Amino acid sequence: MFLLVFWGMAYTTFFQDVKKLNQNAVRISYSYKPLIVRYKPNQSDYVTVNNGNGRKPIQRYTYYVEGRKYQTDSNNATVVYGKSNLNVQAQAYDWNKKWLNHLDNRYQHAWVATVTTTYKKNWVNGIGLHAGRQADRFSLIRIPDKSFMTVKQ
Repeated sequence: MFLLVFWGMAYTTFFQDVKKLNQNAVRISYSYKPLIVRYKPNQSDYVTVNNGNGRKPIQRYTYYVEGRKYQTDSNNATVVYGKSNLNVQAQAYDWNKKWLNHLDNRYQHAWVATVTTTYKKNWVNGIGLHAGRQADRFSLIRIPDKSFMTVKQ
């Protein structure tokens, strides 16, 4: 009996895939904010990209929203520029495309949209010690064109 209870708690704590959970287990929220230009003598930008190295390089993005500096990596964000406000990586999430087009018009193609998935407070999430905690977060960083992005090696 102990092993059965231990296996159940271990599964709900460590092995639940948030992307496969139904809507009854998680709450999804969206936030949208305009980006702030960071002025520098040589080139002003909205986003600074630091390229990683190694076998699986990860890019690190730095951007400013409402006067605060935010940093995230390419596992949890993507940068989009050009005509489309979504790319293949961002299309995995359920965005309101009409609202994204509205943001393009309102903020001149310079905004960040974030989708946050939080575990609901129910008994299964409580057993797994997840209730009320953040499960996943993904940011869609939109800039007008590539010239507003500084890439560092």
